[in-house]
Amino acid sequence: MISSMLIFSRIPILLACVNAMTDPLQYSVPLPKWIRGKKLTELTGFRLDAQKHKRVQGVWLEGVHWVKAPDGNIMYNWRAIDEWTESGYH
Repeated sequence: MISSMLIFSRIPILLACVNAMTDPLQYSVPLPKWIRGKKLTELTGFRLDAQKHKRVQGVWLEGVHWVKAPDGNIMYNWRAIDEWTESGYH
């Protein structure tokens, strides 16, 4: 019979594993510098249409906050966008 102490001592570890599997913001590997719009939405909450608006209006700067990759995809620097958010949107 397994002692109840052993079971209860493992609960925090099990909960951490479950949280890591169900929480999309907890990654086991670091995120790359440049990510696609859908991943940015997942991380920040900025919808795809809001991302495009910020690009087109020049709020987010090309080469700083976003780039057009060689394959034509728009990629976002989530770190720069996070800094922009923290700075009070200046």
